[in-house]
Amino acid sequence: MLINVSGLSDIGQDRNENQDCIDYYVAPEYDYAYLLVADGMGGYTGGAVASQLAAQVIGDALKQLPLEPALRQGADEIQLRAALTCVLERANQRILDEKLTQPQLAQMGTTIVVVVIFGRQALIAHIGDSRAYLWQDRGLTRLTRDHSLVQELVDSGAMTPEEAAHSRQRNVLTRALGIGPDIAPDFIKVPLGRDALFLVCSDGLTGLVEDQAIANELAQHLPILESCYRLVHMANSAGGKDNISVVLAETAQSGC
Repeated sequence: MLINVSGLSDIGQDRNENQDCIDYYVAPEYDYAYLLVADGMGGYTGGAVASQLAAQVIGDALKQLPLEPALRQGADEIQLRAALTCVLERANQRILDEKLTQPQLAQMGTTIVVVVIFGRQALIAHIGDSRAYLWQDRGLTRLTRDHSLVQELVDSGAMTPEEAAHSRQRNVLTRALGIGPDIAPDFIKVPLGRDALFLVCSDGLTGLVEDQAIANELAQHLPILESCYRLVHMANSAGGKDNISVVLAETAQSGC
């Protein structure tokens, strides 16, 4: 399998600090890669600390994942889910520990969305409102559902998607890393066909750029780093009210 990953994080137009953090990695000897976006929250410096801690802990662990003896020949969904859950719990605890040593960061937390590509499958784990998408020839599919108050209102029928997009409560999260000892990630398994393109991003993109516009951009089949720059530019052109982070990963089956 051929795997190519690129990403970009931008401060946007209105913020004084970039509290997003991205990370990605492609293993040189295995059909393995991961990509992640963390969007921090919790006031000045707190959000940046939380997202960086989460990305560091998760990234360090995931780089070693394909080297685990039990996984070296590949992993099934149950194994990957268990490994990802353990990694997310470790990141959550790291943020909680940091709060104890720095009380001024007591309100910090972060979203997290991770895509792990291992062999002929991808497993997505997420907490919060950072999103994962899959683009294929049939179009763009949103893989994750936001852990947010407005998403719950939409799901219950109390609010329309159009109302949610403009609600003052759209940034109120119902789940995040670093808020308490227990976490509740959602998982999505994606069997990989011949070609796939994954996008993970913070709400600095999706809050200003509609899914159809994202799909139209990805449909141009440009080099993925160029697509990252163009997506960030689209969000900045629409006001850039938040930090903007995007990571793209394209996979293709090698051979005939």
